[in-house]
Amino acid sequence: MFTYTLLTPRPSSSEIGDDSYDPTGSDAESDSQTTYKGITRASLLRFGQNLNILADPGWDGKCDLSFLESVIPTIDVILLSQTTKEHLGAFALLQFKFPILQKIPVYATLPVTNLGKVTTIELYRSCGATGPLDTAFIEQGDIEQAFNRITPLKYSQSVSVGASGASITAYNAGHTLGGSFWLITKDTEKVIYAPTWNHSKDSFLNAAKLVTPYLLRPTTLITGTDLGTALPYKKKVEKFIVMVQATIQNGGSVILPTTVAGRMFELLPLIDQNTNNTIPVLLLCHSGTKALAFASNMLEWMSPEMLKQWESKGQAPYDVTQVRLVSPEELVRLEGPKVVFCSDSDLEEGSQGRSCLLALSSRPNSTIILTERPSSESFSSEIYETWSNLSKKSNNGKLEDGIAVPLEKAFHLKMYKEELLDGLELSAYKKNLHDKRQRQRMAVAADRKNEELLLGDGEILGDSSESEEEHEDDDIDEDGDGNATTTTAAAAKNDKNKEITLNAGSAGKEVDSFAGSSIETLLKTPMDFDVRNAKGRNRMFPFVQKKIVRDDYGIVINANEFSRKEDKFGGFEQNQNSYNQRKRNLDRGVDDDETNKKKKLNKEEIRQQEEEQHLDLDPLKNPRRREEIVISLGTRCGLTFIDLAGSVDLRSMMIIINSLKPKKVLLIPERSISYGCGLKEVTSAIEQQQQKLLVSAAYTRNNANPAMDMITVVGNSPVSVGSVITSYEVSLDEKLEQALKWQKIAGGYSIAHVVGEIAKSEPEEGDNTSLNPKNLVLRTLPSEVTSSALVSASMGPLAIGDIRLAELKRKLAEINMKAEFKGDGALVINNQLAVRKISDSDLVIEGMVGELFYDVRKIVQNMLAYV
Repeated sequence: MFTYTLLTPRPSSSEIGDDSYDPTGSDAESDSQTTYKGITRASLLRFGQNLNILADPGWDGKCDLSFLESVIPTIDVILLSQTTKEHLGAFALLQFKFPILQKIPVYATLPVTNLGKVTTIELYRSCGATGPLDTAFIEQGDIEQAFNRITPLKYSQSVSVGASGASITAYNAGHTLGGSFWLITKDTEKVIYAPTWNHSKDSFLNAAKLVTPYLLRPTTLITGTDLGTALPYKKKVEKFIVMVQATIQNGGSVILPTTVAGRMFELLPLIDQNTNNTIPVLLLCHSGTKALAFASNMLEWMSPEMLKQWESKGQAPYDVTQVRLVSPEELVRLEGPKVVFCSDSDLEEGSQGRSCLLALSSRPNSTIILTERPSSESFSSEIYETWSNLSKKSNNGKLEDGIAVPLEKAFHLKMYKEELLDGLELSAYKKNLHDKRQRQRMAVAADRKNEELLLGDGEILGDSSESEEEHEDDDIDEDGDGNATTTTAAAAKNDKNKEITLNAGSAGKEVDSFAGSSIETLLKTPMDFDVRNAKGRNRMFPFVQKKIVRDDYGIVINANEFSRKEDKFGGFEQNQNSYNQRKRNLDRGVDDDETNKKKKLNKEEIRQQEEEQHLDLDPLKNPRRREEIVISLGTRCGLTFIDLAGSVDLRSMMIIINSLKPKKVLLIPERSISYGCGLKEVTSAIEQQQQKLLVSAAYTRNNANPAMDMITVVGNSPVSVGSVITSYEVSLDEKLEQALKWQKIAGGYSIAHVVGEIAKSEPEEGDNTSLNPKNLVLRTLPSEVTSSALVSASMGPLAIGDIRLAELKRKLAEINMKAEFKGDGALVINNQLAVRKISDSDLVIEGMVGELFYDVRKIVQNMLAYV
């Protein structure tokens, strides 16, 4: 039994500026089923009673997270899909406030793990949750520790989770670097969880491929409805480049609000390739150039075409020297044309994007280019609505990407003013920070002591037999699963549950009884151990000495500690690349020494800027008071919207869903503003598509029901999918298996025609599994069955297989026939015949009957198997 729930907050939520603000408050009320379209949400996937998965806990920096409190103790696995705050904004905060989650396995790709840190730091600094602020309650080290607990996965790597036999597999989603959709299989359930994905390639990522043999016919497809526009990608890029170049030629500033660890990697190469090198590219954000540094080390996750393009230029992609970090004060003083990347596409309060607007939006030659559709009820949504209304007026009521409109409007913005603490406020701030760190150290020491007593590190010092090593490892694993429970562990668990009720303003209170004690007192405290369920050596006393791993040559060492310095940083390949770069510079007449000198100067400047950015997150470096203010912003600049968010469009989604053939489709409501591409439009399109399939089935006299169940998800309302199919295990009788004649068909499958009967398998001696009524065997028919029954069982050959028009086109090209797709998916052959698929099991060849007709029909027949 599979159940999906979209967890959303209550309709009314506290704002971050309120003194009573608590993002993990314990005053949770009954969940509301009111439609919620914000980004603070999470997905809960329940597989019976054995496996509960929390996926993509998003946060906007303001909403109360207490709506997750009731499900936290039941979570078994956490999945993170993308690098944006919509998918992982709440992850580090939940890990910090709910220590029970620190023991739960978390899975994501390596880019999501690294870039997720950048996204989280940017979000938490913007909302005042971290940094040298009096409102901060979490430090940068806590955020990094949370992401260090993630188990990184590669694409197509399957991992078993829990003790229920379930497995998860990540696949490329094509939306952000390392972004993924998930295939979750358990028993008969085959669930594809794809909240955000892109069907087409862009400048730095490959496209998501959902229509593959191992993903076809899932029991459930869960997908989001934040869709992109239908305009082709190349035309979007052309409009973007034209708008950027026109603004620069006019001496203006291009303002690009974007996700620093997400879609900025799409825009930066376009700016670099289509603008003059003298035009400065500026970056305004709290996290510095960490995102670029991470991206430059993860090139294997990007499109090969992009890497070849950069190699042909002799440059490294996403070099930190491509951009210049600036502060809002520096941005005001800079004159002339420039391109400015600013953090947060929603332009929320506290973000550097609002500071950028305050500095540049009043200049008539500046242009704001929105490349991502903003979330509902954000400041960017107001700007987007203004563009939507003006562009419809100028384009005969039609909404189209790239239409430039004037933005002349006054806004009242909420900003935050930061002033240095002094006097008693500064002393109280430092004392509270010191006490909080001390309590955290005591809590960590208590947990570490419990782990050492209960789990240990493995083998005993010295040599021991292999059987003893394996026996001891088994004991440790069993203890790690919780069989050997102590009263100390129970007490620590209870104390951690107490921490859940703490809020951001209660940092000065006691966390638990261990936190107020010194380490010496803790170690001298008598402890009781319950070893009734323990095994092995732990049955006598739950203690295991430190492991020293040995092999035939002695103690095992880490080879990386003894490697040469040049091997650590690229070795021969890096030296060869440097030689090739110097050779190219000499051929072009460029002074290599002068180039290296400039590069060193740039890197030195960036290093200094990075230090300043790092100090901006140090809670003891110039602590500041954060006060809310309201200002009036008068804008007078250009405005346009070009969708470069990397999302699938409506038409492509319908084609892919129809090809994927899921039993059930769950539609998640959109987070962002949509014009003609949201939940309502997706629902209508699927209904129309199902009606066409029903009509086609009636026309072809196909009794199979092609319709699939479509379910619209409502916040906090569980959707019980149920058992979509009933599985039976049928084994082949040995005599029958030897008589079968197998034929290969498309997709790597093999089939054979068989006439027999299904019966219950006879239990073997000492085997109780065969008593299961679902364990069946297919065997030959008894001798009493007459030959007439065999004849009636097979009235003629049956053609089996799936004809793919792309595969048919390839086979026709091999025999020098001209075949191309035209119209609505028809394959036109030599401009005489047209091959169409009118349903899953029916293919039609249209045209004059002749030699070409019979040749094509023969090729189609050879692609099928006959039984």
